[in-house]
Amino acid sequence: VLVIGDLNITPWSYPFQRLQRDAGLADTRVGRGLFPTWPAALSPFGIPIDHALVSEDLNVGYRGRMHHPRQSDHRG
Repeated sequence: VLVIGDLNITPWSYPFQRLQRDAGLADTRVGRGLFPTWPAALSPFGIPIDHALVSEDLNVGYRGRMHHPRQSDHRG
């Protein structure tokens, strides 16, 4: 299972932690950095609300950001 997207919650919030626990998903950010994505105008500051979660049977070799389009208020 792979869940990628704008969840509009921080990794420290209870709903995010409950999602991880109940679905058995790991946050690909852990051990790789904070990856703040919103608001893009405050980069590198901001909060991580865009997430990539994986089930335990998936191996993540690289976790990075894409270049964000100017029309978005999120940093990829």
